[in-house]
Amino acid sequence: MIVFITGIVGGLLAKSQGLSIYRGIRRDLHDGIVPTESLLDGLFILIAGVLLITPGLITDIAGFLIMTPVFRRWMRKQLTKKFHQRFKTQKFYFHSQDRK
Repeated sequence: MIVFITGIVGGLLAKSQGLSIYRGIRRDLHDGIVPTESLLDGLFILIAGVLLITPGLITDIAGFLIMTPVFRRWMRKQLTKKFHQRFKTQKFYFHSQDRK
């Protein structure tokens, strides 16, 4: 019964949070702003929704945790920091091949 209830509550939360993020993305695009933070939030909400629908106590706790805006903000900051470090240390090479 708990699995069923958390699945329903999780689905409703994911839907409401997702629609809110969708409106934010549309607003940012209308204003000419690249919606990177909103897109990451949308990805996190998608992951949280999948975790909440998946049966299990640990997945439910992780899903509800990811659903909270404070935790998503922390995750977004950590992910952004990791990407910045990764791009600073790597060199990118572009090779072109002449086809004859």
